[in-house]
Amino acid sequence: MGLYCNARGCQNTGWCKQTRQHFCNICKSRNSDHRRIDCPNWRTGQGMGTLYHQTDGPSGAAIQASREMFPGTGGRLGGAIYFAPDIPTTDRLAHRKGYVVTARVFLGRQKVISSQQATQHTFESLRREGYDSVFVQDRNEYAVFHKDHVKVMSVAKR
Repeated sequence: MGLYCNARGCQNTGWCKQTRQHFCNICKSRNSDHRRIDCPNWRTGQGMGTLYHQTDGPSGAAIQASREMFPGTGGRLGGAIYFAPDIPTTDRLAHRKGYVVTARVFLGRQKVISSQQATQHTFESLRREGYDSVFVQDRNEYAVFHKDHVKVMSVAKR
């Protein structure tokens, strides 16, 4: 099942003006009657985890103000939003430090790999393989590739 609308030429992941329907990135419904925030899977926590991300002051302030996180342009797995299962692990993984973001993250079906198997991914390439996120076992690191898969809970100075 693809991410985008069925309407010809539509590349919308949210509200489609052509079909007047929503497309949910969580339950993967092309013709849903709900937005991500109202998805039954999002509300019940199915496929969700509380994870942590560490960043610098300016980025932490931007995340706190917008309550959103966006995939980067690069990284070990590609342009993703990277998380750890606990705050001490963010100290080891983070390139920028000082502020910790606590988030509820939709992991869905995880592609489990080792760091030796790391390759570049995009949101669409991962979806074509049937996955929602990547977990790198030996690094204890998670990656998601869409901002709708992250709900920022808090941002705090480390």
